[in-house]
Amino acid sequence: MQHELLEYQKIDGELRRIKRELEKSVNRMDGLKYAKLRQETEDNLSKLDSKAVELQNSLKTLSQHKEEVETIVNEYNKALQDVHDETELNYLIKKMSSVLDSLRACEHECANIVKEADELEKQYKELMTKLADYIAGWQKCTKQFNAEKEQQQPLVVKLMKQKQELEPKLDKEKLEKYKMILQQNVFPVLVPLRDEHSCGGCRMELSSGSLSKLKSEGIVKCEHCGRIVYQTK
Repeated sequence: MQHELLEYQKIDGELRRIKRELEKSVNRMDGLKYAKLRQETEDNLSKLDSKAVELQNSLKTLSQHKEEVETIVNEYNKALQDVHDETELNYLIKKMSSVLDSLRACEHECANIVKEADELEKQYKELMTKLADYIAGWQKCTKQFNAEKEQQQPLVVKLMKQKQELEPKLDKEKLEKYKMILQQNVFPVLVPLRDEHSCGGCRMELSSGSLSKLKSEGIVKCEHCGRIVYQTK
């Protein structure tokens, strides 16, 4: 029974090796990098979209304000033609000067927004070029990684079938304990006794009670790491 369980663990070890190698695949790792860069770029593009809308609204508001100021300037120009009183003339000139300053400030702000919009457009084009490269890289890596998985699939299917064939031959209670320990990401689960008194997994010394149980039953659970220790002799 112990031999079958060790064989079962050997198959699990092979499956874990395949999984570990696939997880460390260069194509998988590069694919994850491209996916991250793609997401970051899409987030930045979304921010630029929001900024573009904000600039568009600001430019619209300023354009409306500019039209209003230009209307006032035109009204003052007409009024100046009919004024003959010096005091009133100076007053209108002063008001006209103030309005013209407001108009120039408005035009300056509009020019800044247009300049900022041009810079946004440049950044947007650069990000779109990068995004296309990241998507192409991700697609290439994903395709190659899927090919790696497909190449390993026949072996994985074969090993899974071997496990299924072994399970009926194993003690259900021991198999359940094995699976419970395996779920805790402990591997190997079954380890030999080391130096006649220590666990072959964590290398801690077993208690006299555990050693006695090991001698009588052939296996015992390590009180330190939880692995199943078996007697090799």
